[in-house]
Amino acid sequence: METISGVLAERYSLTDPLVYYRDLFPLGCLDTRGAYTKGKYTATALQLKQDGTATKVLRHTICDDLDPIAELLETKDFIIISPVSYAGHSLKQKYARELYSITFDLDNLIVSNGVQVGLRNLIDYIDEEKLPRPTYIISSGNGIHVCYILDKPLRLYNNVLVKLNNYRTALTNALWRADISELWKEPQFESATQGFRAVGSVCKNGKTRVEAYLTGEKVSVNYLNTFVQDYEDLLLETDYKGKVSLEEAKELYPEWYESRVIAGNPRGTWTCNKALYEWWKRQIVDANNVFPSTEKGATDGHRYFAIMALAIYARKCGVDRETLEQDALSFIPLLDGRGKRKDNPFTEQHVMDALEAYNVDYITFPRDVIQRLTNIEIKANKRNYRKQAVHLKIARATKSILNESGEGNCKNAGRKSKKDLVANYLLEKPSVSVRQCAKDLGIAQATAAKWLRILRNETNETNET
Repeated sequence: METISGVLAERYSLTDPLVYYRDLFPLGCLDTRGAYTKGKYTATALQLKQDGTATKVLRHTICDDLDPIAELLETKDFIIISPVSYAGHSLKQKYARELYSITFDLDNLIVSNGVQVGLRNLIDYIDEEKLPRPTYIISSGNGIHVCYILDKPLRLYNNVLVKLNNYRTALTNALWRADISELWKEPQFESATQGFRAVGSVCKNGKTRVEAYLTGEKVSVNYLNTFVQDYEDLLLETDYKGKVSLEEAKELYPEWYESRVIAGNPRGTWTCNKALYEWWKRQIVDANNVFPSTEKGATDGHRYFAIMALAIYARKCGVDRETLEQDALSFIPLLDGRGKRKDNPFTEQHVMDALEAYNVDYITFPRDVIQRLTNIEIKANKRNYRKQAVHLKIARATKSILNESGEGNCKNAGRKSKKDLVANYLLEKPSVSVRQCAKDLGIAQATAAKWLRILRNETNETNET
């Protein structure tokens, strides 16, 4: 009977856990312990320690010296480390700063007559350059982690996170093939900041250890793009930098800067009717419209994300945390019974981890992503089956007709653009600030910022021509 580690050892070199983590977090990339250097961050290790019948979750800060990884790996506890640096101890996505590796979980590899067919097919695809060559393939016990360490870390700005999650979907679908995994119809979609069982820690069986095998070099996003080039949301070298600096935002969007940066207010959004939250609870139990599986409700491989979506909808609908926890915990017996493997229970710890999504950073989570992660269909607003652009064009035309006929009920009806006003003013004072422009013309700072930016861009393009 072949083992995953045995097959990997035939081709690749086993790597010491501390060598692996030095490769993942190069010397100097993390902050020195106790230094609190501006622009430097730390990684985090989670230790799930069994204390009688309860499980304690301990958090350990990983600094540039990689302490306390060596000490944690000597235990028999469940250790999770994410390939991400964070600002502070919280693992909420809003505190994530840099991503050092794009890693994929690949479970239920096909085994036939004692041969690791799925793993051998994966290696063949890599050798034939049909899949990108990973930096490491990690044996995690019953499955593997396919690890692509980046040649330089990605800064996790909001725009980068959105593209990264879309990109991960494309590459996940490429890895979860019918001749590699038995669960190829139900691939596991993780978030960009997903933590993984630490290399060198005990596997789920409590006997063997997680092992890392060096399979290639560090990779660039340009290299990874060549394997999903038909996907519209590719990662770009320009993604290493945010779209607008804070200094630029302060000038261009003064009202936003005052609210979000100075006052520290959360991102604005709308509050949904609580009926949405109750509807989602019914989908977890028996959706009867699960997509694309014929099974009903949240199934194995999607249970965690179903609870995560419940937390998102709770926040969107104004449901308090206590009610959410009671509802989520009540689903444990049901979801645990939907596990396809005895060694893959659904526990209270899974629920509490999923409830991390109960915060404002997740309330704009896209509908299509939730549908994909939970395997539950969420039908979009039909708009009479028209495309959004066509629907809005019709709506604007209708609004215009009603306004002309005197039946309109819009406070902005007939309001003229401020473009000409700002353009004439800009001729007199070409270097004016947004604040001064708004004050002199008696218009909103956001309006002044908008037209100053557009007009100055038009001027620059004309000069370049």
